[in-house]
Amino acid sequence: MLSLIAVTSAQPVVTLNYHTNPSQPSPGYFVISIDITHSGDVAKGLELTVCEEEDGFYLIDPRYAKSSSIHLRIGDLTTGSTSAQLKAFAEKSGVYSLHVTLSYVNETGESFGMSSVLTLFVHESLFLFTGEKITLNPGETVEKSIEIRNMGGKIETATVTLESSMHNVSC
Repeated sequence: MLSLIAVTSAQPVVTLNYHTNPSQPSPGYFVISIDITHSGDVAKGLELTVCEEEDGFYLIDPRYAKSSSIHLRIGDLTTGSTSAQLKAFAEKSGVYSLHVTLSYVNETGESFGMSSVLTLFVHESLFLFTGEKITLNPGETVEKSIEIRNMGGKIETATVTLESSMHNVSC
């Protein structure tokens, strides 16, 4: 019986994901969170560079200035995860792309890197109903107020629909 044993230096396994806050950003300021997950050997000296080349879209650097790129030194990461938050600003609705590059070294000093393109959908929010559910029983008269708020959408008209188990009534 022959057994082979190989000793190697494993590459750290690093993945990138992202999300925004709010989860469906509208024009204006919002936060992009880039989540870095790691398994394997220690990833040392993680550095993240985020660039954009879109009209009307900006990254906000730590001095609160509009910028087309931001470079962050994240440091070392053992098995687990961390995240980097970036503030962004969109002048209008649209689909925006960010180019993300992550570089790091393993414990023996071997360099690794990865690049990714993040796609952000920014759109104006529509109307939002804020209030309680209104119940009206047969033969009952109830006077209620509702609030409908335009959260930035460019809508000319809105329709309120009252529903019953028998039929719909629009006003």
